[in-house]
Amino acid sequence: MPKYIREGRNNWDAVLEIPTVLRGVNGVPDQLRFKRSTGTSDRRKAEVIASQWVGGWKLQLEAARNSDTAHLAKAVQFREEIQAQQDSERRRTLEEVLVEEAEKIADIHGLKRGAEFYGVGAGISKPSNTFFEPWKKQLKLKPKTIDQMTKDVEAFLSHFPTIDSIHDESVLNWLDKLEDNGDTYSSRKRQVGSARNFWKYLKHRRVVPRSLDPFADVLGEPDKEADSWLPFTKQQVVDLWTKASEDDQILADLIAIGAHTGARIEELCSLKITEVSDYSFSIVAAKTKAGVRLVPIHPAIMPVVARLKEGSKDGYLISGLNADKHGKRANAIGKRFGRLKTSQEFNGDYVFHSIRKTLVTALENAKVPENLAADIVGHDKPRITYGLYSDGNELELKREALEKVSYPFPILI
Repeated sequence: MPKYIREGRNNWDAVLEIPTVLRGVNGVPDQLRFKRSTGTSDRRKAEVIASQWVGGWKLQLEAARNSDTAHLAKAVQFREEIQAQQDSERRRTLEEVLVEEAEKIADIHGLKRGAEFYGVGAGISKPSNTFFEPWKKQLKLKPKTIDQMTKDVEAFLSHFPTIDSIHDESVLNWLDKLEDNGDTYSSRKRQVGSARNFWKYLKHRRVVPRSLDPFADVLGEPDKEADSWLPFTKQQVVDLWTKASEDDQILADLIAIGAHTGARIEELCSLKITEVSDYSFSIVAAKTKAGVRLVPIHPAIMPVVARLKEGSKDGYLISGLNADKHGKRANAIGKRFGRLKTSQEFNGDYVFHSIRKTLVTALENAKVPENLAADIVGHDKPRITYGLYSDGNELELKREALEKVSYPFPILI
């Protein structure tokens, strides 16, 4: 039974639990749950009706978290009142008020939001998240796949608050933003696949015409993946660090530590101070099994690490970062790095991952064996014997290898 309907005395009720932290916030009722009768004892009809109520309630909850969607929550209330109104004069009055509210929103927040508000309130447009729960319910895939797909679609719908906002040009603009934010081709391809699955469901429900496909031929040719990103030179890394030091010390520290560990940005941002000893980092939040590793602390950054440990206010080495809804802490500071490198005239061939490639290049130039370098940066072993049977190089060997690498940094404190 869907979690958003319950059997009442004579009919099915639409219900949605209200998170404790949102009760009484920005118009959300101060109660345990939303509840409303669907007016039918037919379960299938009740599910369809309930999905409409739940969609509106979810917009209210989302509005409590994010003011960008508050206008749609209010528009849903207008739509419900107008559609339920039997008195024609009262209905006309509500429609006039709807127009006035739309104009106010357009004046304050722009024409786009004003049009969204009017479209939903007048029943012309449908809030896209109305269909999220029914779509999710009918998925028959592996749990891990469902989890990733629902995260993708939730993120997609945050960009497209109404169904009619999903069209060829808007989808291309969405993909451009993803690329600008550093999403790789494979990541964008996965997100398009998830969104297309949702779109097929809308076609099946006859919400959108079967002939429309805003996702056709939107990806183009595969772009450069991580293996094709270019490394910075050592001097370029120092120049980026110097520039960041002027007004973003946290980013400067991240660059310095990345340059001396070769760690991925999320690995560094997820490091807790309990995972940092006086001499090594214990990286556990890694993308792959090979990424779980001990990395020696290079002597050049020991003062930086000691300062960060002492000053941490949240238990993380890189303190003060906010996690996104997926629990990732690197998103915002990654964008700050993107703006920094762009200001220094580096193009899309250079990302934070390029610093990782800088260190790998430096290890290669220092004649460090490939298997040892792989253990330091968390790569899979390049040879089958070491890859299958080796338990990794000793920490002291990694330390000796890392200390062969140096940068023309000022004193790091």
